[in-house]
Amino acid sequence: MFTEEIVVSDSIPYRSFGASTLEVPRSKSGGRVVRNRDHQTIYSNLADGVSIERFYGSDDSSFEHIQQIRSQRGGHQLYFDFDAYSFHYCLSVDRERIGTLTATMADEGQLDCQDYYPPKLIQEYADIIFSPCKFAIQRSRYSSMRLMRLMVRETWRDLLSQGCRLSLMNARREMVPFYRRMGFHIIAGSDFVHPTCGTDSQVMYMTADPQQRSYFADLFEFIDDAPTIEV
Repeated sequence: MFTEEIVVSDSIPYRSFGASTLEVPRSKSGGRVVRNRDHQTIYSNLADGVSIERFYGSDDSSFEHIQQIRSQRGGHQLYFDFDAYSFHYCLSVDRERIGTLTATMADEGQLDCQDYYPPKLIQEYADIIFSPCKFAIQRSRYSSMRLMRLMVRETWRDLLSQGCRLSLMNARREMVPFYRRMGFHIIAGSDFVHPTCGTDSQVMYMTADPQQRSYFADLFEFIDDAPTIEV
């Protein structure tokens, strides 16, 4: 049975369950965080055969696996300009790569569908925003929804350690309830048609606020510099 037990590498400065302290990197208040772009495994559960690796940019040899998964999930465009300056997360089950998620920092370059995001948020919080996109999971012996929750959770965990405090993304209309259950909020009046995929989409966001109800509340427990935003 698949369990969402949290197992992280020693290089990640965030606690696993049971630890009592958390090292919180600063961004706006303490200068730019030096981001870790090394290729590394950020999650591994040997009992379940599930792992997640992270790497940066499109020059890494593993990027071809990202493109392969995108292709198998029906993607017609397999490379985007933001791939070159984004973090890529690849989920494996029984050593087979079956899932991918890309996360772009707003201060690294143009985000996917940035023209549909509130400009004020981008301008004010660029150094703490990440935007997840190109999320794809192939069928496996585990529930796709559970694996998706795990991927989003571990992406949040990793990017908290990179100084991020605000997630801003576009979601396909049919996926909005899924993200709302995890704690994301809809930006009112943000409906649009994705220019590449042609899908009805909405803009959603989440801050690393420990007071809000979310699937990630325990990750945010020691965060005291999450922004308060009005949209």
